[in-house]
Amino acid sequence: YLKETEDALLRRGIPEYNGGGSYWVNQGKIKNTGFEAVVNGYIFQEKNLAWNSALNFSYMKNEVVDLAGDPFILGEIVAPGLVEQATIIKPGYPIGSIYGLTFLGFDDLGRNVFEDKDKNGTIDAADNDVIGKAVPDFVFGWNNMLSYKNWELNVFFNAAFGAEKLNLTRWTTTASSRFFTLRDAYFKGFDKVGPGAEFGTQKNSSGNLSVGNSTQWLESADFVKLKNLSIAYTFPKAQTHVADIRLSFSCQNLLTLTSYKGLDPETSSVNSNSDVNAGMDLGAYPTPRTYTIGARFTF
Repeated sequence: YLKETEDALLRRGIPEYNGGGSYWVNQGKIKNTGFEAVVNGYIFQEKNLAWNSALNFSYMKNEVVDLAGDPFILGEIVAPGLVEQATIIKPGYPIGSIYGLTFLGFDDLGRNVFEDKDKNGTIDAADNDVIGKAVPDFVFGWNNMLSYKNWELNVFFNAAFGAEKLNLTRWTTTASSRFFTLRDAYFKGFDKVGPGAEFGTQKNSSGNLSVGNSTQWLESADFVKLKNLSIAYTFPKAQTHVADIRLSFSCQNLLTLTSYKGLDPETSSVNSNSDVNAGMDLGAYPTPRTYTIGARFTF
């Protein structure tokens, strides 16, 4: 498919000298290209035993084409005083692009080193650039329905690959101040390990720039989830003499396989403009695991 959207609804900021805030505008052009495929069929189907399986796959490339002449639009402030705008809408890049500094490692004292893109000798806002994206390239879904006599079993997996997330929770618990609460910040820190450490120094904090929106805290948000597992048994009316009675038990979000170090690679801390700010995790509440028991009577 190829879909081009014009007059896209976007939020624009108002300069502080005009009162600040933001407003909605119909402005800009966005292009989506990709393809989707679905395969559905019975693996086997016998008198008392059947297995139906459905697999869907999609690939999408999202691109901002034009912002009515504007070079970019910065996203919302994630956490005032901690992290300012960490997302950007910019022609040539997808919606949900993450905006920040490029982390290069630590110096001899264990202090953070960032790329000075404009070569002016100072790390500032001018060195920010697109460093990642929150929209996945590939999305998979696999649904299975098995039945044996009066038993039914449903198993549904979904997965997404190609997205990234800014783990600001990990940053705030390790590097946003000299007081850290994450155990790894000490045992894998520069002051304990030296060169090759995962975290910077807590002692030589003078002149040490700590930035949440940087590639230092950017992680892969790829995942595979067991979204639903349910089992049911039906007592036929011939046995109950009252009705067909179906008893079921199900669990949602039972299992997540991911390398992401946060609680959930799917959730975001910024609810508004969800596509634009999907890559922000600053204490985002994870998708809950739920258990459901049900009974259905068919008279």
